[in-house]
Amino acid sequence: MPRLVADSGEEPGGLIYEREEAQACDFDPKSRLTNPPRSDEKVPVESLEPTPDSFQRLTLLVGEKGTETLQNSHVMVLGLGGVGSWAAEALARCGVGRLSLVDFDRVCSSNINRQLPALQSTLGRPKCQVMAERLAQVDPRIRVEGLERAYSSQASAELLNKSPDFVLDAIDQITAKCHLLATCRQRGIPVVTSTGAAGRMDPTRLRVADLARTRVDPLALAVRKILRVKYGFHPKKAFGIPAVFSEEEPVFPCSPGDEGSQESALLPELEEERKQVVYGTACFVTGAFGLMAASLVVRGLLEGKAPPSARQ
Repeated sequence: MPRLVADSGEEPGGLIYEREEAQACDFDPKSRLTNPPRSDEKVPVESLEPTPDSFQRLTLLVGEKGTETLQNSHVMVLGLGGVGSWAAEALARCGVGRLSLVDFDRVCSSNINRQLPALQSTLGRPKCQVMAERLAQVDPRIRVEGLERAYSSQASAELLNKSPDFVLDAIDQITAKCHLLATCRQRGIPVVTSTGAAGRMDPTRLRVADLARTRVDPLALAVRKILRVKYGFHPKKAFGIPAVFSEEEPVFPCSPGDEGSQESALLPELEEERKQVVYGTACFVTGAFGLMAASLVVRGLLEGKAPPSARQ
């Protein structure tokens, strides 16, 4: 089984991890279109090549220059849960050439209803490793780095010194989220954030606005308060940070959740007042959050500036 390691400085392209010596394989990657492998046939990642038309439909949409821009871009996704995993998938399928995937958590059975890396076969494995392996199968040219760690003030410099062109924040821990957003703004790194996706059922209620202008969502409200009080964000002006949020009021759980769950911190107004409530989730909502966030990043990269919602 492959094992992720730190970036070894190898030339771009490929999944950054150690692997056992590959066994002989008669599989011809160029034959996949006419003779696809069986579902139980394991194909070494190093033998794969992108088919000529893998990103043809993307090029028809953004042009050759746009495709090249995305291939030369580096995006860091922090949090690979119900929102971040779908965002990472979308970025890879849009041809982003380098992805840094940051998440300290491992796949558990309660993730299966909404998180892309969660399968019966991946239970107990690091989410960043599962996603890195998956995305290398999407685009073998991609340079994808799985970082099994939590974002914190102590880890911030090491992570952001990797110089991403864009950061996509899908963290649900409020202290880390606020520090990340404040640090990105201070360092001039474009960042897109996702607010609370739990407790919602209607993806058509999703909106995009500056983080200072969101409505309804209690997580965004708590983040705004901390950014203004602790990090000196202006009390009335826009933050310059686009946020994906829902105008739908969170639905209180139908039955008590697991009070030991990490998700109990998803929707408190203040972290000190954390209520041990686990809100329900639906993949068609959390996934929509991730896809909308990815679209902001892609459009921002193509335009060479801040995402559309930040220009108000």
